[in-house]
Amino acid sequence: MHVPPSGTWGYHKEGVYAAADAVIASDPPDADSAREHLVRRYLAAFGPATERDLGQWAGVQRVGPIRETLATMKLRTFVDEQGKTLYDLPRAPLPDAGTPAPARLVPRYDNLVLAHADRTRILGDVAVSRIVTKNAVVHATILVDGFVAGTWQLEKGRVKLEPFATLAREARAALKDEAERIETFAA
Repeated sequence: MHVPPSGTWGYHKEGVYAAADAVIASDPPDADSAREHLVRRYLAAFGPATERDLGQWAGVQRVGPIRETLATMKLRTFVDEQGKTLYDLPRAPLPDAGTPAPARLVPRYDNLVLAHADRTRILGDVAVSRIVTKNAVVHATILVDGFVAGTWQLEKGRVKLEPFATLAREARAALKDEAERIETFAA
């Protein structure tokens, strides 16, 4: 397995490797325990979600084993507008349905944009090709009302917004505040 400093950004020398049993102190968990851990961690970050969402995020082609794991767990379930079952952790917080989603600047390759099989839940009508290039670069995105509304980038310490359409005044103000925080952080 790769060990530091290989696999870090900007490190372009030959990788450093070590035998896995020298790095991992215990035996790996059994498959059922590993899947349950995977489901819990995913739902803690991205729930409620479908079994296909979980499979997409984990890179699992067949959702049968995920479905079996979900069936053995005590989870909260919902049904979305398309009639699909959504799973979530029993005590996971849910905002009130009327709670507005704040405008946000999301970094490149963020799982918030990538962690769903049905990306229309965050992309809306935006084509995937607007945020993912042919060579798989995932742009930093602007979120307004929980949906991708453009891209952004940091150029010479300044945030450059590239909305796909004209943004409402409130969204522009919130994004300006968000951009200032990023610029301060990057300085």
